[in-house]
Amino acid sequence: MCETVPTGKGIFEWSNGAIYSGDWAWNRRHGYGVYTELCPRTCQLIQYNGQWCCDKRQGHGVQFYADGESYEGDWHNNKRRGWGRMFYKDGSLYEGEWHDDIREGRGLLRKADGNLYEGTWHRDTKHGPGLYQHKRTGQMQEGIWVDGMVKCSAVEDKNRLFASEPTPYPIPLLELLQPVAVLREAAAEFVPLIPEQYRQAAEAASSASSTYSSTSNVASEPGTDSSSDAASSDTSLLQRCQHRHSLERCARDLRDNSE
Repeated sequence: MCETVPTGKGIFEWSNGAIYSGDWAWNRRHGYGVYTELCPRTCQLIQYNGQWCCDKRQGHGVQFYADGESYEGDWHNNKRRGWGRMFYKDGSLYEGEWHDDIREGRGLLRKADGNLYEGTWHRDTKHGPGLYQHKRTGQMQEGIWVDGMVKCSAVEDKNRLFASEPTPYPIPLLELLQPVAVLREAAAEFVPLIPEQYRQAAEAASSASSTYSSTSNVASEPGTDSSSDAASSDTSLLQRCQHRHSLERCARDLRDNSE
């Protein structure tokens, strides 16, 4: 049964069994509505429930896919764009920014095994500064990813007592002579690989690390006139950096201390 509704509220059924119920304007789906169809391959229902603009998904909406996955969030021109939450069939959950149906920008991925990644994404892969929590071993890894692969990072024990398979021994304290300088050199190599719009946080960390490295060197040289207060300040700053949850926070503290 078909009913043509040029403007207002109404129901339209296509010959393939797809049905739309909701708002219309100028003989197009426009406003709020629900579109339902049957997937010919799996015989499972596909449904979109949300905002429409000129016959296209646009605004906020919820999409239920044939494979059991679902998406809730922003749409633009029939594609996921903006902020949204994706529930995957393997039990994983992603919440963050999207652009043209791919993960792009800031986002958090909670995997089915409990592992968690929070950071930047580019072309649907981990790319840029990020934080990865390993639930099984109780470790936290903070670093820079490029095309889904971590290129430089620091790992520390977190919630070791509650981990299901902790490592045989705790991770020893970082005792490099110039630990921040090492991270700065690694960032200088991999930051250029990060897209321009996500590079600001990584470059801030690299610049602030350079300032801190020179300050700590002066404080550690024998025979200098540096005060014990300055050395104590540098030491406490390094301890804070080792326990930060993001590169952006670390960079901000380093920059403020140097000023």
